[in-house]
Amino acid sequence: MATIPTGTPDASRRGCQGDESTRGHTSRVFLIHPRMGDSVIEGSTNFACPICETHRLNDYIVVGRGSAPGGVKNFPVLRCRRHGVEFADAPPLPVSDDDRRASLDCLYGTSMEPEFRYVDFMDRVEAVVGRQPGGLLHDVGCGNGQLLFEARRRGWRVQGNDVVSVVRSHIERNGIRCLIGNLSELDLEPESCDVVTSFCVLPHHLTNPTQDMQAVERILKPGGWFVLQFPANGLFRRVGKLVYRMYWPWRPSAFSRFILANLYEPGGHQFAYTHRNLAEYLRACGFGEVAFAPYYPALRFTLARFHARPLWFRAGAFLAVALLRLAAQTFRLPNHAIAYARKAS
Repeated sequence: MATIPTGTPDASRRGCQGDESTRGHTSRVFLIHPRMGDSVIEGSTNFACPICETHRLNDYIVVGRGSAPGGVKNFPVLRCRRHGVEFADAPPLPVSDDDRRASLDCLYGTSMEPEFRYVDFMDRVEAVVGRQPGGLLHDVGCGNGQLLFEARRRGWRVQGNDVVSVVRSHIERNGIRCLIGNLSELDLEPESCDVVTSFCVLPHHLTNPTQDMQAVERILKPGGWFVLQFPANGLFRRVGKLVYRMYWPWRPSAFSRFILANLYEPGGHQFAYTHRNLAEYLRACGFGEVAFAPYYPALRFTLARFHARPLWFRAGAFLAVALLRLAAQTFRLPNHAIAYARKAS
């Protein structure tokens, strides 16, 4: 395998597939004590660890409860006792396509011009898979298409999919095929793609990611690569959970619930993985070779989620995130990573 590059300050997250219809169990009873670390003994979950797929509450440990301003309130966050996968166990609120498109435009823009985060990401892709002029690249959760435009500029044939239907006209007007829907629902030719990318979408943004993960493996050619950027179990997540425990761990305050909701959120970062359990999950979906590289988004992209907050809040968030970023680089605990998974030849 080619040498996998190390991380440098760069790019961004993109939750383009965001909220989707819940495909897990829909009617659940929660008998969960809010203390972190408690074992759950009754009932069943809305969603499940995608590796063991168990819905028994007794198979999970309570991480805590989060509340997102303007979003889902008082939702439980669970950790699989066997595999360590963590997730917000509540379905996302319904969101219109117009609201999703407005969020995409605000956070990522609509420009077709080369942008550093996507230039850098494609540099990382090609450093491992090689430059393949004429090769077919499919982007899952393509949003407004910036990654597709950059890949096409380098000579790739490109296509993508997203659940936000209103992005299609913009992308296809610029000569790129865009399909609407979850990847598993689309009629794509098996073994047709050389590379599949997912920039902060799969597998953590979907409520039931396994079907789409298997669809990635299905459409890749033998020896093809799946390259995904995702939130890692870095310093930010560890400090966030520590802060949650420090602030009224038995009766969490609004602030501590807000902290937890920024780590796990229905319709946002629904699932949270470590390198170990994500590698196990990828192999369970049919991939063979799996490797990781650290990834450090530029501060302005990390802080984009707070664009509507008051100035004092944004200033405080900038200071906190900057310090965490510096500490993460110092202690080699990056908050994001890139996974490279290869389909067996």
